Amino acid sequence: MPITSAWSDPNSLDLIVNDVLNQTTWENVCGNLLWLFGTTGASQSFTPTLTQSGSVSTSSATGRYIKVGKWVVAQCSVTASSAGTAGNQIIIGGLPVAQSNDAFPHCVGRYLNAAGNSNYLLVGEFATTTSMILYSGGAATGRFGVNPVVTIASGDIISLILIYEGP
Repeated sequence: MPITSAWSDPNSLDLIVNDVLNQTTWENVCGNLLWLFGTTGASQSFTPTLTQSGSVSTSSATGRYIKVGKWVVAQCSVTASSAGTAGNQIIIGGLPVAQSNDAFPHCVGRYLNAAGNSNYLLVGEFATTTSMILYSGGAATGRFGVNPVVTIASGDIISLILIYEGP
């Protein structure tokens, strides 16, 4: 991740092209944030987990994060290689830094169904200090996997971006 001086014109940044976050630009944003906060820390890896009433096997589970002061910014992607249990909430665990203040978690993501018949935008809240319950809407009745009823299947992908306060 490049660590550079602050942008001369932040309004000129083109972060999203065709609804996809540009990876190089994302890395530059993170590098500039680190520079602005006075640290040269590099991003670290972590391995997220996926459960739906029990562990779901994954063919790919990758994550990267940076911690600036108490703030944690993370992104992860999980591809299932086995099925979950229908009608149960879907949880992403193994988050890299335990959260310390549930009043400020932000999580947004996307579920891509391998069969191509259903895709959902997701939000999340902490289930434990290192795991997120996913929602397909803002209300507790919208716990993803329960309402709507979704069964994780082989090839399904969940990708998330998280911002939260750590210790």
